[in-house]
Amino acid sequence: MTQPTPGPWKIIFGGFEGDGYAVIGSPHQNHPIANLEPQGYTAANARLIAAAPEMLQALRDVSDAYQSMFDAMPVAWQTFDHIVSDAIKAATGEAP
Repeated sequence: MTQPTPGPWKIIFGGFEGDGYAVIGSPHQNHPIANLEPQGYTAANARLIAAAPEMLQALRDVSDAYQSMFDAMPVAWQTFDHIVSDAIKAATGEAP
């Protein structure tokens, strides 16, 4: 399985073609992640895409914290562990 471009990712107004927004990978690599055409939700979509590495890491941190106390949690809270796990699997390309 391939790994995503390392974060942090950042947004460039103007994109690669001069319109919309571009999301690029590590500032040292300037690796193109996405080029978003100018539309109504372009800025919001660019922010969401650019935040993906941090959100994935946050989910992993939550999952690690849950695993350390999973057996002591009420069953209702254990459901959140499954939600977090499924989101991580979706982001990394693993089957949920």
